[in-house]
Amino acid sequence: MGEALRLDQGNQIAQDGLRLVEVDLAKRRETDSALASALDNKDAYYIQQHKERGNTAFAEKQYKKAIHYFSRGIELDPTNEVFYSNRSAAHCFEGNFEQAVADAKKAIELKPNWQKGHGRLGNAYQGMKKYDEAIAAFSKALELDPNNTVLTKSLQAVKEEKAAAPPPEKVVEGEDRFMKPRGMMM
Repeated sequence: MGEALRLDQGNQIAQDGLRLVEVDLAKRRETDSALASALDNKDAYYIQQHKERGNTAFAEKQYKKAIHYFSRGIELDPTNEVFYSNRSAAHCFEGNFEQAVADAKKAIELKPNWQKGHGRLGNAYQGMKKYDEAIAAFSKALELDPNNTVLTKSLQAVKEEKAAAPPPEKVVEGEDRFMKPRGMMM
């Protein structure tokens, strides 16, 4: 019972049967491989569909819809920096600057030397009126792509916006900043 099954070299029927089993196993491996490939292609198809639909919605200024499609794309491929970058831009147009910063940072994490991620971060910080952070982000983007005229204009615009902005309030420690409305007793 414990011995290995041995084929009698003279038993042609058993040898033919073994060859059929080996051929069947090879076909099953090919089928399994083809199914795995088809599943990968299906995912690639859906990823591409979400990217295209998101880009179309963005171009049509339907930013919430674009955010939805880019989010679905991220669910399918969380390592795709383009989805985060595009969703960051859509969040900026919706005024969701904190989400835009988070997405831009994720795009940068996934592809640190990609100028577009840093540009998106600059846009988000500019929307938050965090000018120094915006300038740093645009400067990094330009370091990666020095001939990019859009980034050059964006950096110049944020510098002008910073220069025109009122200076930030300085809070003196211990100063009571609560002002009593007229006629109100304290």
